[in-house]
Amino acid sequence: MKPIDLIEHILLHHQAPTVIIVCSSREAFLESVQSSLELDNPNGESTETGETGSLHPLLIPSIHQLATSRTVDMAFAPTLPHLRAYLATYAPGKASMSTLAAVARPGPQISMLAVYGLLELHRATTEHSVQGLSRTLAIAAETANQRGMRLTLIEPTEDLVLPTTEAMVDPETVAPSEPWAEQ
Repeated sequence: MKPIDLIEHILLHHQAPTVIIVCSSREAFLESVQSSLELDNPNGESTETGETGSLHPLLIPSIHQLATSRTVDMAFAPTLPHLRAYLATYAPGKASMSTLAAVARPGPQISMLAVYGLLELHRATTEHSVQGLSRTLAIAAETANQRGMRLTLIEPTEDLVLPTTEAMVDPETVAPSEPWAEQ
């Protein structure tokens, strides 16, 4: 899912309060949002008045977006220890709880804990294993369960992978994955 699609989906379908944890730095996430906006409007054509012809709907502030964004908390975890620490110590803020009553809808309210880019964050670390992933997923599931939230895991699309601050592995220096293959 592209970052812009994630934001649109959360703004349209979330239950208050919603927490989004982005597994990258804030700057990297904003760059990926900007690049996905540019992919949606590659020409960047402008009209005779000098204004951009068609703005993306998220760039036009509406009352719905402003009201909804007050109930969405966003955190950035550029490294795996940051993510695990945030999940282990997460406590809903007073602002989130007070806005919950203001936007209450009929029916059951299940807030959402969304983690964006969890697998990519693990990929460049020694924790890119079943044990490492299960440790992080156990912390996320426990946090969501204790807070009465629905856990949602979302990964970026292949063409818009978020860069991490961990050192990336150079594929040319890694041994082949099939040691028995002919060289």
